[in-house]
Amino acid sequence: MIINVFGQCAFTPSFTYSYTFQQCSEVQFFDTSDAAANGYTILAWDWDFGDGSPHGTNPTVTHAYVPGITVNVILTVTATNDGGATTCNDTYSETLNINALPDAFIASTPNPSCVGATTFFTGTSGAMIQAWNWDFGDGTTSNLKDPSHIYTVSGAYTVNLDVTDVNGCQNSATPYTQDIGDLPTADFSWDPDPACLNAPIQFTDLSAPNIASWDWNFGDGSTSVMQNPTHAYATTGSFNVILTVTSTDGCTSSITQVITVDPLPVPDFTTDAPVCSGDSVHFTNLSSSPNGYIAQWIWDFGDGNTVTIDYPNNPNVAHLYASTGTYAVLLTVTDSDNCQNTTSKLIDVVANPIADFIFDEICYGDPVIFTDLSSQNGGPNLFSWDWDFGDPPSGTNNTSTLQNPSHIFSDPGTYTVTLIIANTVGCTDTTTQDVTVDSIPQVEFTMADDTICLGADAVFTGIGTEFNSWLWDFGDGNTSTQQNPVHTYQLPGLYTVTLTASTVEGCVSSVSYNIVVNQLPTANFESSAPACQNDSIAFTDLSSSPNGIIVQWIWDFSDGTVITIDYPASPNISHLFGTNGSYEVFLTVMDSDSCQNTTSRIVQVITSPIADFTYESACFGYPVLFTDLSSPNGGPDIFTWNWSFDDPPSGTNNSSDLQNPSHIFTNPGTYTVSLIVTNTQGCFDTAMMDIVVDSLPDVDFTMANDTVCLGDNAEFTGIGTNISTWLWDFGDGIGTSTQQSPIYVYTGAGTYTVTLTVTDINNCQSSISYDIVILELPAVDFSYNNTCAGDSTYFFDESVVAFGYV
Repeated sequence: MIINVFGQCAFTPSFTYSYTFQQCSEVQFFDTSDAAANGYTILAWDWDFGDGSPHGTNPTVTHAYVPGITVNVILTVTATNDGGATTCNDTYSETLNINALPDAFIASTPNPSCVGATTFFTGTSGAMIQAWNWDFGDGTTSNLKDPSHIYTVSGAYTVNLDVTDVNGCQNSATPYTQDIGDLPTADFSWDPDPACLNAPIQFTDLSAPNIASWDWNFGDGSTSVMQNPTHAYATTGSFNVILTVTSTDGCTSSITQVITVDPLPVPDFTTDAPVCSGDSVHFTNLSSSPNGYIAQWIWDFGDGNTVTIDYPNNPNVAHLYASTGTYAVLLTVTDSDNCQNTTSKLIDVVANPIADFIFDEICYGDPVIFTDLSSQNGGPNLFSWDWDFGDPPSGTNNTSTLQNPSHIFSDPGTYTVTLIIANTVGCTDTTTQDVTVDSIPQVEFTMADDTICLGADAVFTGIGTEFNSWLWDFGDGNTSTQQNPVHTYQLPGLYTVTLTASTVEGCVSSVSYNIVVNQLPTANFESSAPACQNDSIAFTDLSSSPNGIIVQWIWDFSDGTVITIDYPASPNISHLFGTNGSYEVFLTVMDSDSCQNTTSRIVQVITSPIADFTYESACFGYPVLFTDLSSPNGGPDIFTWNWSFDDPPSGTNNSSDLQNPSHIFTNPGTYTVSLIVTNTQGCFDTAMMDIVVDSLPDVDFTMANDTVCLGDNAEFTGIGTNISTWLWDFGDGIGTSTQQSPIYVYTGAGTYTVTLTVTDINNCQSSISYDIVILELPAVDFSYNNTCAGDSTYFFDESVVAFGYV
């Protein structure tokens, strides 16, 4: 506030004014000059409102300003102090800021909006607004700062907002246009209906009006923004398809319709393929539909020929292929819901094979080897060979299904042999040939023995003068070309030995015999080893023979002792070895077929330990310490110590497994203590010793006086028999003595425990204690008075004693 006062009077009167705001920009001014106090009387007032408007002339005036301006208001007063004879003027001014109108602004979201949708309005202002008055343009109002409104009719609405601030100033926002659009109507159709699995469905938009965008949700996780999309469903069932459309006004609408997706029909068929060239293939329909029935079958035979069959005709067909090969046959079926599916299968039309064979003509008795030369002829692999040798007397051997068989004809002569071949498809061909079989001589052989032991020689002799070559098969994979061979078998068993001999003409004769090669008996035994020295070892026979029984046992103990035992005596024996050490014991057994075998085992004869111990002196009530002095004696380490103290009243303490134990005996006396030591192989030894447990010595002592004055002799006398040492402890931490009857002088008063410990001639100790009291000496003192000459002097005893009285 700026105040300017211009004095024109003889002295300065107190002229001033005040004001109040009546409305937003209307101000009421009051003259508040104190002229009378200075002897003045105001004659006139002149108000300059500072905005160029006419002046006011009353002491109280009201003036309306344009809002928001700043003015300098000047009050000029005319006064007199002498009844008007003389006047003077003075002024007072102030600068006023006139309240400005509040600003106001309108915003909305969304804009444009839609019928039935909520539109949110926001009012803003830079002033402090205390009242908001909205007019939404459709006859509705609100006094909220940020109201919302729902329009029910489309159109462009003029929205007005009036605001009043805390100064009472009112203003209006610029009128605001809110556009409200109509909601669109969402709709669509689809084809086909019902739909088929994996088949495209055409969706057609039927929405209106003014659609700007489309949002499809097909109900299976798939979407589209096309107007008229196509979609194929990967699973069957019912799906909620949702179409949401947005108009050019930004208004949206949705519709949901349920679409049924049918499963596809299941095409299937069987055939009698593969077939041979020249045979028709028969096709049997196995198709089905879960939706209704199959209405049409389309057969595509893969060779350029197709057949379409409509229900209710028979869908099963036959087709003759012109040439061999592999054909892909397609069957397409359509069901009553117009769903379609296709399946395919490969079928083979195969060529017939060509049968042929050759053979070697040999002598009677020898197998004729037939070699198949048949051809697939471009078809599949040959699968079977059926031979007929034209030799009924050979029984079941008259036929064969081998590709390259052999046959021994039952007699010399000519035979018609037939071969029928078939491929994997079953196509066949047949051929026949004549076979001539010549007569041959018969070979023979002998064996030195038809039963031998494993490892023995088998001696064979071939017999026949017509033969010039020999071939032996010993049945174990070995052969020989000698007439009279010798063979050694490596494994037991039954072997068929075959001799095949050939004549100069090439005719072959064979003969076979069996030979038995017996398994050797199994030599086996067990023993009680290892054994301790001076203990016999027991040997138990465990031998057996697959050929019969064991008839002889020969024991060799490798210490110069050999024992032979014959059946039926028991083969089990015991043997005492003279010294410790390792011995290899051999057992040889022979069975009832004279087959022999040997086994051996190492047995150990172990040195026993030597038990010994010592102990310290044994006094009753004190532990006796035992020290093990046992020795392994060159054998294994000692493993356990078992002590027995011959003291049953001590209970579980009567024994110990410690190497160096201690024991407190329950009474004096003589005890036989034993120690058994065992080494890691179980060999043991025992030591026994008598232990004398001496009684403790009887001890006592006397005192010349158990109460002694400090500084006097305390005299002690020890009492006991067979005592070797005396040890006194006078209880003051200072004095000791080894005399039997010592004298001791205490250096301090008090009660002391005197202990006498004695050791007898058996080194056993015993103790006894008594208390002695050492009295404090009395404190001698006196006083006196009246020491004048010629007068009596009085003496007063002031002595003090700690114990008793004077």
